[in-house]
Amino acid sequence: QRYLAHLPLLHHPDPKRGRVVGLGAGGTLGAVARYPVQKIDCVEISPAVARAARHFKEANEGSLDDSRVTLTIGDGRTTLLFGRELYDAVICQPSNLWLSGMANLFTRDFFMQASKRLAPRGIFCQWIHAYRLSGEDFQSIVRTFYSVFPHGSVWEIFPGTDYVLLGSYDASPRPWGALEAAVAAARCPELLDPAHPGALALAGHLLGTAASARAAAGPRTLLTDDHNAIEYSA
Repeated sequence: QRYLAHLPLLHHPDPKRGRVVGLGAGGTLGAVARYPVQKIDCVEISPAVARAARHFKEANEGSLDDSRVTLTIGDGRTTLLFGRELYDAVICQPSNLWLSGMANLFTRDFFMQASKRLAPRGIFCQWIHAYRLSGEDFQSIVRTFYSVFPHGSVWEIFPGTDYVLLGSYDASPRPWGALEAAVAAARCPELLDPAHPGALALAGHLLGTAASARAAAGPRTLLTDDHNAIEYSA
């Protein structure tokens, strides 16, 4: 959950506004709040989840009481579609794809809608679970995502379990030295390598670029609102 915050915010040179789609226990929101952003909008579809998150202050670092945070109870896709705010980072962490209604957050239509809410140099961050999901469906999501975002990178948080896609229209990757400096400033001990003081554990999670992801995904099914195969296959 914390990596979902760290990856896009570390790759942006000066993040001011962030949006989180899906609250859960609030681990991602809490990690976003570690950064010197000015505004954080979070949308959660379930009022019960929002109430329950209050019991996980240790995990979410009390971020629900942060004055920069605005929590909205509503549908993540709808609030992005009808909102007007532009964000430096949009982080999407819906529930698992075997749950009905989640697949509409993995279509080309949604990614295109969400991309319009990115400020210049903005980054879209998408979580994917690999467990209980076929390789073909996984590749379809990757192909669909990078059919919208020409640039970005793929990260493996836990092998065979959790993956993160970063997408952007900006072709300029952030220099590694800038990433190291950002980690040092952001209070991110989970990003440091305990075996090698000062070294970043971040590098070991990088799988490849958007271009290599498109090549690996190949001609898998492109997911759209009108042809959303994973609504059934997942």
